[in-house]
Amino acid sequence: MRVYSHVEMSCEEFQAFVSLWRPSETCAATVYLEPLLAGWLSGGSGIECTAANYDHFLQAVVLIIDAILSGRLSLDYHGPHAEPYRRFLAGLHDPNVGGNVLSRMGFDYIVRQTEKGRGSEVS
Repeated sequence: MRVYSHVEMSCEEFQAFVSLWRPSETCAATVYLEPLLAGWLSGGSGIECTAANYDHFLQAVVLIIDAILSGRLSLDYHGPHAEPYRRFLAGLHDPNVGGNVLSRMGFDYIVRQTEKGRGSEVS
C-alpha cells in the first residue's frame, strides 16, 4: 500500500477547499489559481498540508497545477450557498488582484497572519 506524503495529500485537501469556496457572490465560470491558493492557505488547511514550509508549498502548487491540467482535480463549486457549477482555470495570476501568494514573502505573510489569528482565537 502506498503512503502519500503531506505534499501529495495537498491536492485532495485543495480540491475539498475549492469545492466549497466562493470568493464573491458571482458564480464565475473561470477562476485564477493564485486567489484560490491564498484562500486555501488563509483557511488553514493549506498551511497544515504544506507544514507551513515554502518549499513544500511550491511542490504542492506544481502537483495541483498538474492535477488540474490532467483533469484529476476539479475546480467546480459544490457548496451550500449556490447551485453547483463548473469552473475552469483562466490562469495563474489574476491581473486585477494585487498580492502574490507564490512569492516567499507573500506566503510567509499569509502564514504569519493566519497563525496570529489562530493565536487570538485561543486567548
